[in-house]
Amino acid sequence: MPASSPPDHGPDGSRPSGSWAPESAAGGSLIDQVERLERELADLKGQERAALNEALRLREQLRRLSSARLVRLEQRLQRLMRSLWRRLRRDGLFSRRLAEERQLVEASGLFDTGYYLRAYPDVAAAETDPISHYLRFGAQEGRNPSAAFSTLSYGVAYPDVASSGMNPLVHYILIGKAEGRSALKPVNPPRGGGDGATVPASVEPAASDRPPFAVPLSTRDQPRTAVVLHLFYLDLWPEIGRRLRALDEPFDLIVSVPAERRDEAAAAIQADIPTAQILGVENRGRDIGPFLELLGSGRFDRYDYLCKIHGKKSPHRDDGNEWRRDLLDDLLGSAEATRHLVAWLDAHPEVGLVGPSGLRIAGEGHRWGSNEATLRTLAKRAGIADAEIRVDFFAGSMFWCRTAALAPLKALELGLADFEPEQNQIDGTLAHAIERLFSLAAGHAGFATSETQAVRASPLPASPLHSLLTTESGHTVKTIAFYLPQFHPIAENDQWWGRGFTEWNNVARARPMYEGHLQPRLPADFGFYDLRMPAVRDAQARLASAYGIHGFCYHYYWFRRRRLLETPIMEMLRSGRPDFPFCICWANENWTRRWDGLDHEILVEQDYGPGFAQAFIDEMIPFLRDPRYIRYQGRPVLLIYRAKTIPGLQGAIALWREACRRAGIGEIHLCAVKFWDVTEDRLEGFDALVEFPPHRTNVVERKVEGLSPAFRGNIYDYGAVIDHALSYDPADPEFIARRGLLHRGLMMGWDNSARRGPGANIFEGATPALYGFWLSGVLAQEQRRTTPESLVFINAWNEWAEGTVLEPDFRHGRGYLEATREALDEAGRLHWGRAADSGG
Repeated sequence: MPASSPPDHGPDGSRPSGSWAPESAAGGSLIDQVERLERELADLKGQERAALNEALRLREQLRRLSSARLVRLEQRLQRLMRSLWRRLRRDGLFSRRLAEERQLVEASGLFDTGYYLRAYPDVAAAETDPISHYLRFGAQEGRNPSAAFSTLSYGVAYPDVASSGMNPLVHYILIGKAEGRSALKPVNPPRGGGDGATVPASVEPAASDRPPFAVPLSTRDQPRTAVVLHLFYLDLWPEIGRRLRALDEPFDLIVSVPAERRDEAAAAIQADIPTAQILGVENRGRDIGPFLELLGSGRFDRYDYLCKIHGKKSPHRDDGNEWRRDLLDDLLGSAEATRHLVAWLDAHPEVGLVGPSGLRIAGEGHRWGSNEATLRTLAKRAGIADAEIRVDFFAGSMFWCRTAALAPLKALELGLADFEPEQNQIDGTLAHAIERLFSLAAGHAGFATSETQAVRASPLPASPLHSLLTTESGHTVKTIAFYLPQFHPIAENDQWWGRGFTEWNNVARARPMYEGHLQPRLPADFGFYDLRMPAVRDAQARLASAYGIHGFCYHYYWFRRRRLLETPIMEMLRSGRPDFPFCICWANENWTRRWDGLDHEILVEQDYGPGFAQAFIDEMIPFLRDPRYIRYQGRPVLLIYRAKTIPGLQGAIALWREACRRAGIGEIHLCAVKFWDVTEDRLEGFDALVEFPPHRTNVVERKVEGLSPAFRGNIYDYGAVIDHALSYDPADPEFIARRGLLHRGLMMGWDNSARRGPGANIFEGATPALYGFWLSGVLAQEQRRTTPESLVFINAWNEWAEGTVLEPDFRHGRGYLEATREALDEAGRLHWGRAADSGG
């Protein structure tokens, strides 16, 4: 195909229909435009920084003045800010910059509107322009413009981006790409070499940049795999359908067929597989065109794995039918072989694509031929550098892959109209070029490529969900998230609050109290789940482990003669599922109508009568014996939530320790939560204190706009909590000598509006980026400990009614999980597997 200029983009960023052609080299005028834009952006950033610096200077001055002068100066600051804002708007600086950045982003191909709206439903619900939202707000909140660019990762990997004040994506487009910076977070080279070579079957992963299991997209029992079939020759369905019906690995079947034969195909295929999705398409691009269009549309995003096959007859080959059968046998084979392949992919997260044995074309002896010009232009558009381009592909374009491995191809934004009309071409088309791009895309995304023969020869390693962070100095960190078991109905809640009540009732009824107040805060990926379902608990554990959470600390509601909300925890103990580390925090406060544990309208009272200490430790011993139980330096970790409310505490502690020794458990690591009533640096009898923000944190009031007259609670500054938390270092030997062992704790904001309504306590200003900064600071301190191990507690995995949640929500998506993983990756190396867990 001859080289030509790329087609012009329309005003909405779309390209006109018709055949696609490769790009030519950029001219001098484009360079001039980029240089001019860089100068203008620098000027604008300078003006913005000056204005912000002035505002920050005045605000700092306000903090130090008396309350009387504070009011007058704040009014002056507001007038100044309004004046600055009017001037900037009058001069058109903001709007001009936004328009220019928008043009750059649209032309880059790195903003996927469909992806952004799917990933962030609040943007879709607001019916706002996605690109404008990203440029004005989304980047600051850590949102990603597409699967091909990570905002937070780019900022973390390249600190000069933050200091430049530029939008990370704009920086990458103007500067980073030319400098060879990665649009996605840099990963370690795949095992077997950085060139995407086959992973040796004999090598078992001791550590990995990705977890050795599939990360769940939801808790629903959905297939993790999609078989994507292009069937031009409908008479081949009996042959292909027979193979698919033999599989016992759950899958969705997505079939593209000629548009004029869709009804005929649907009747035949759905008679065998009723859930098959049949798509009628124009005869362009053969199997590649429909596949690329579906990939770009986000149709595959919910799946972990894809099996791409098609009904080849290859009439130009004498062995066309035999070749097709060999390919299908190699990739699908038997039910056992397919189960093994999926399990092998689970256990080898560094591998992104597996092709049929004997059909891999790679090495110096092979050339691109007539496909080279088109392939290089496609690679450039996908963000693949020239140095990454090499001959490495599977003939026949059938393979298994991780959906994430093909993410770079979304940047191509190709549809069927971009492919040439079918004329029985045997080489040199857009489809032939893309066939040679699949393995390169996987390599660019950080994945290796393997073959089915290596997979079949490789035994499956055990792949438990235990993750552990190891720093460069060899120090280990276990990151533990508090876990609330409230999300299922119980008889007591039916009696007290109404039939079917769970914490979700509180969550859904919350309402905003001021402008920008994020209420109700609703769950995204997992929905309003029920913790009685094993699939929910399994999905939570896999998601937590994938992002570096070592285990859960379950709040355990034990009242001596009764338990509350125990079903998820007892089922976890009884079944052994999920195989995920855990420890127990005895939530030993009264169960009250106000949800505050105080003595108002007590529903269930803690009973500290004679024998309570022995009864409690008897309750705990089965948990402490569990091989999944979290340990600190070899000792099981047991937390007490309200230590100072326990009468005869020292006698109870002595009894607990002796009972554990007699039971063969040995010494325990007993911790007291640093609740609001724990003012001491040490509590006698305990091995450590555990921070539990917002308790015992520094509070600074924060003003908000549009506050409801009904509001009678408190609004504090989340950033001030972080400033205070990082102002001292519990890992410092002098701190330990003076105050004892303190395990660090963090929160993702706090907002109990769902429980307290207008009387809520709210820590405003939390974002994934700020939380990630806090966690990074804590981890940097922990690396300096002289002991070999640290525990870091996060409040919480799922405290939805108190507004501190790691689980995905509709505003931030997986932002807090991503910030957790990025901070951990920055601090060291994550390992998965029980061997790396050292018994904890």
